[in-house]
Amino acid sequence: MKTVLTYKKLLVVCMASLLSLPPVTGLTQTNDAEKRVLFAKAAAGDKAAIDILRHNAERGGADAQNVLGALYFQGIGGKSDYVEALKWSQKAAAQGDALAQNNLGLMYAQGLGVTKNDAEALKWFRKSAAQGNAQAKLSLGFIYANGVGVARNPGEGYNWTRQAAEQGLPIAQNNLASMYLSGTGTERNTTEAVTWFRKAAAQGLALAQYNLALQYAEGKIIQQDFIQATNLYRAAAEQGLVTAQYNLGMAYVNGTGVPKVDAVAVSWFRKAAEQGYVPAQNAVGAMYGLGQGVPADPVHACKWLVIAQIMATPGSAEYNNATNNFNIISKPLLPAQRKQVQQDAAQWVAQFKAQHSPAPAYLIQ
Repeated sequence: MKTVLTYKKLLVVCMASLLSLPPVTGLTQTNDAEKRVLFAKAAAGDKAAIDILRHNAERGGADAQNVLGALYFQGIGGKSDYVEALKWSQKAAAQGDALAQNNLGLMYAQGLGVTKNDAEALKWFRKSAAQGNAQAKLSLGFIYANGVGVARNPGEGYNWTRQAAEQGLPIAQNNLASMYLSGTGTERNTTEAVTWFRKAAAQGLALAQYNLALQYAEGKIIQQDFIQATNLYRAAAEQGLVTAQYNLGMAYVNGTGVPKVDAVAVSWFRKAAEQGYVPAQNAVGAMYGLGQGVPADPVHACKWLVIAQIMATPGSAEYNNATNNFNIISKPLLPAQRKQVQQDAAQWVAQFKAQHSPAPAYLIQ
């Protein structure tokens, strides 16, 4: 059987995400110890604390309004309410709360609780950035670098991203490194790229750990070091980054930077596959089809390959890979087994999509 398993060489650049703003970020605007305790308890779901927080917000406390808005966004009782989140963020933003202004910009940028409006998003990001908010600067960098609702201006995007990175924001440091690597908005500078990837990776950012791992694995701008690459893939993979999980699985398949252990490879492929990553779904199907690292199981293999087919873009390399492998592995299956495979795969995809709505963030991959 011929299958295609390759490393994924993928740089990821992000816009700021509401999910990256924990409710307690409002604490940065106060030194009041009692408020810090209150906000922390509310963020943990303490009902009494939430009631007190709501009371303070209704009395006009901007920091309480901001935290309450973030709580509604992330979900009180497990369910997000973007309309309520928008309402409280608007109240706090109108009082000049920089964190709320940034959150409001993100809601307009993504159409959460309100009609998507790039102009309004830009306005609120600018207000927040003017007060020094690094998240807002990061978003402005993304907007100008990619021309989101404005004329594309890579130089302006670089300037905002650099400011956010210098304030220590890991995602901004990752983005700045990518800009240096590609020469976006500035001259290409591989030394600066590696420096900023390292800064972000040192802060534990999975994306930066993954991007730095790619550089060590490729050995083009820094000395090739497969052990270092694998260590970084593992650090990112343990945080749940699917591309890192997949590449770590590939390292174990090939014995690159680690001993060749197919069973460990399958375990990492499975983690990424269960998160909906199509290349990993193909890999799991291939490993079960070959009996590599696991007992051969054509039925289980075909289930994952059909899942990959459903989730892949028709005509894409991953779709074709899954189709070719399925056509080979499925030959011994009985008609009833083929039918069950199709049903099980369709059910898996339906459940996955019901449980995994798209994250409210801009990701360029």
